[in-house]
Amino acid sequence: PVDLSSCSSDSVQSLIGGNISTVDTRPLAKTVRIIPPNSPVTMDFNPERLNIETDAAGVIVRMTCG
Repeated sequence: PVDLSSCSSDSVQSLIGGNISTVDTRPLAKTVRIIPPNSPVTMDFNPERLNIETDAAGVIVRMTCG
């Protein structure tokens, strides 16, 4: 089982380059935020949140915690 009490972007870096539409984000972290290009995001830090940045086509380009 995945520990969802904290985020670990290291364990999901293999998803970079894939399309977000093919990823089940539920088991990745307690909170997941998908960020398309030019999207406004809050600047609050949440150690349990995985941020998934995509390009215009939905391809994952970056994954970070916070």
